Amino acid sequence: MRYAVLIFSQIAVASAALLARWGMALGFAPGPLTAWRLTAASVFLLPAILMMDRRRSKRKEPVSWSDALLLMGAGAALGAHFWSWFASLNHISVARSTLLVSTTPLWAGLGGWLMTRRAPSRSFWGALAVAGVGVWMVTSTDAANVALDPGANPLIGDVSATFGAVCIAAYFVMTAPFQERIGTLRVIAWTYPSAAVAVWLGVIIHGNLDGVVVSPTLTAVREGADRWIGGEAWLAVLLLALIPQLAGHTALNWSLKHFSAGAVGAATLLEPVFAGLLAWIILREQPAAIQIVGACVLLAGVGWALLSGGRSEHVAQPTDPQ
Repeated sequence: MRYAVLIFSQIAVASAALLARWGMALGFAPGPLTAWRLTAASVFLLPAILMMDRRRSKRKEPVSWSDALLLMGAGAALGAHFWSWFASLNHISVARSTLLVSTTPLWAGLGGWLMTRRAPSRSFWGALAVAGVGVWMVTSTDAANVALDPGANPLIGDVSATFGAVCIAAYFVMTAPFQERIGTLRVIAWTYPSAAVAVWLGVIIHGNLDGVVVSPTLTAVREGADRWIGGEAWLAVLLLALIPQLAGHTALNWSLKHFSAGAVGAATLLEPVFAGLLAWIILREQPAAIQIVGACVLLAGVGWALLSGGRSEHVAQPTDPQ
């Protein structure tokens, strides 16, 4: 049972890239799609947050203003992660994007080093070097990008996906001290709505409102100035909130009660594998041989970093909210 739940969590999380690609194909820009997804997830979580917080509030420490600011900053980092990752899917394949985002433990380790001033072990630096070789191999060809728009720019996609990995690493580092102190549910009660607000502000400032304005009937979403996106677009948003973010996230947290954090962290390396397989089957995004080998090298490097005794303690919190 516990192994089935752990594998399900990775399949659920892996579906995020395909659902995001589907939502953008229906006319959403990456920013509005991210904002609606986070808004929906926050609404769905509200009943559980109210019930759980009422039962646990007496046993958990209160959240100070400084804590609240840090949690809201973590939420902004979470929103930036989703936005930049979704944007990368307009330029590179699902497998390539999720592989680059999977480098999160490396960035979290480096972030922990900057915060604690404790240098990682030699094993961590070795893992970083191995992962670097894997990244070079994965990004050395555009073979799987042929199905994307002619205007797709692989460099923009690679930078966006990597920036997404940095942002989610920042989220993990910033929220790690709160996981035990106030509980995971209270953490996401702060970070999910904060992420939604931050992304909505970014969308308004950015000015790309495709998929922002809702019709009076709530059956379609405005795209540009000329037409409406069909109600099918809402299905993409709802599935993004329900499957990868709520079901996947919940299953991951449940797994942490039945496996060690290191084991669950290693299992999260299955996400890009499942995402790549789903994209291969459904989207016909077939990677080149060098990318398959590079993926193995990259995941080996990330796995080495997770198992390295010198990694940052923050890396061992595999509650990826994708």
